[in-house]
Amino acid sequence: MATATDVIASLKQAADAASNAYDAAVAANPDGDFKALHKAKMAAADAAAAAIGKALTGDPAVTAAQKNLDAATADLNSKLATLKDLATWLGLLNNLVSLATTLSRFLA
Repeated sequence: MATATDVIASLKQAADAASNAYDAAVAANPDGDFKALHKAKMAAADAAAAAIGKALTGDPAVTAAQKNLDAATADLNSKLATLKDLATWLGLLNNLVSLATTLSRFLA
């Protein structure tokens, strides 16, 4: 079973990936509208920050939620150098935030 430290590490990695994705999207589309991407980046950071110092609730579903978030983080990181389309970036970031939010609910 995952520990609170493991879950917080996953949330921090997701926040880092969201920040990196935002930076890559800006570099690829310097004239784009980044409001929604910035909002998603900040939501991922907020999920990680809110988790610090909390303990797991003991729900066994936390392991699956953590695996889903880690997979989405890895997928996002693998696409940093290749994606150009802002809509694709936004979809990936929104998915990441959704998974991070789900995982953070296991902390209290």
